[in-house]
Amino acid sequence: MLKKLINCLLILTLIITAVPNGAAFALPSETENPQQEQLIHQQVIMGYFDVWKGSTWQDTNNDGDIDARGDKNKPTKPFTYTLEDKVKEGWTITRVEVQYPFSADDYVNAGGRMSDPAGNPLQSMMPYQRFKDNYLKYLPQSLSVSVASQDLVAGKAQVQWKLDLEYLDQNYSLDLTDSSNRTKIGYEVKDIEEMVEGWRWYLPGIIKWYAIPPTELPNIMVGEIEPGVTSGEAVPGTLYSANAEIVNESDQSFTNVPVAAYNNGWQAKVKDQSGNLVSTINLGPNETKVININYTAQDPTSAIKVVVDTAPLPETIEEQTKEDNVGEIEVLAKVADPPPMLGGDIKFKAVNQTGTITRPAGTAKWTDKVTATINPPAPKAPRGSITSWNITSATLTIPAKNPKFTFGNPLPPQGTKTLNMSTGGHSSSVTFQEDWAMDGAKIYNQVTQKMMAVTPKNYPITAKYTIHYTYEYQVKHRSCSKNSEGKRRCKTWYETKTGSGSTSGTLSGNLYVNGTGVNSRAQ
Repeated sequence: MLKKLINCLLILTLIITAVPNGAAFALPSETENPQQEQLIHQQVIMGYFDVWKGSTWQDTNNDGDIDARGDKNKPTKPFTYTLEDKVKEGWTITRVEVQYPFSADDYVNAGGRMSDPAGNPLQSMMPYQRFKDNYLKYLPQSLSVSVASQDLVAGKAQVQWKLDLEYLDQNYSLDLTDSSNRTKIGYEVKDIEEMVEGWRWYLPGIIKWYAIPPTELPNIMVGEIEPGVTSGEAVPGTLYSANAEIVNESDQSFTNVPVAAYNNGWQAKVKDQSGNLVSTINLGPNETKVININYTAQDPTSAIKVVVDTAPLPETIEEQTKEDNVGEIEVLAKVADPPPMLGGDIKFKAVNQTGTITRPAGTAKWTDKVTATINPPAPKAPRGSITSWNITSATLTIPAKNPKFTFGNPLPPQGTKTLNMSTGGHSSSVTFQEDWAMDGAKIYNQVTQKMMAVTPKNYPITAKYTIHYTYEYQVKHRSCSKNSEGKRRCKTWYETKTGSGSTSGTLSGNLYVNGTGVNSRAQ
């Protein structure tokens, strides 16, 4: 049973959140040098040291030495403390200290991260008197604490206590054989042999982390960009003059800061407010300087990009961020008439007069009912993508029957006639009767004493159509505003817009006439 009770060095770290409700801690004074070392975090830490005796004293901490009553300057094994990343982020840790003894005020002040500017809510603390009654009553003699080792870059420190093993009684140490004490500290062992003794001392301290705050770097940024187009959309091929802000958000001055502008990837001319061509500019403390950009509007869009002190330019200033050193907008050109559409087809399907016989595709006989269907190509959006389209008008032009045409005298067609086709969808159709030719029927003209309509023939047929369409596109904008700290912040965002238009086209095909659908053997 005793072996089950003997642990290695028992150092239980108790993180005491010692902040009274409503307490607040001031940040370092604004008048202090921001580069001076500051206390950025402190907390109460609490360990304990147990010793056990059966027939003899035990080596409780497994250091090779018996933990006997009367031992002097007994060292504990180091315990590692790590500063949270969110606490030390951006700070350069300079040193770590651990304090004992400490006062009631020290205890209260160690309850929070003094440098936290985020305003996180403070938790309630264990009242100092309760803390004193629970822990400070059971302290070893000659207690001291120190930092055994530290890794400042990683934010780690090892803390070690030293103590004298004296005063094994209820006035100075906690009797672990007392069931009420075991219940109080959460000890799970129910039975302890009669000859076993166990005693606990608590090991308090306050660990303190010191650091130098982050260096506040300057920030150069691209602000608002005005395209210089005053009448809606730009006219392709026209020269325009845009203005862009270059902002220095710092108290420093900078000379020969590289700056450039691009139009669809091609470098544009940059001028200062005096009209001089420039590739660098000078910026005074907190100065906003406006540069002028000459560019030629392109169809359908001119992407104007302004760059300062970052790729593809040289970087001459170390900044907080380079993300806002580039600004972009889009300048839309007026939509030109779309080019004629290519593709699509016209198809012919014929049946005899009774609808009982279907002719091969693209062929018909005299007196057949022919359905012509057009399938125009989908239109292309001037910019963005098509969201909907339909045929709004369509006509079909076919050969016109010769006024003197008869079955015995099948004269060729004379002129043309135009038919209206259906509308409203992605295809259009109309049905007509092939009444103008019986080529391939081999009709003998008794009057002229000659054979007519000897061989089949292709007849050209043409369709014209108009399409209405809608489309959707996005426009890149850049806008800037000041935040609560008075700093300019810019963002690039996209606006979704819609447009509509119409286009037209022509489709042509051949109807192959091969004989007649009515004679003595009509089918």
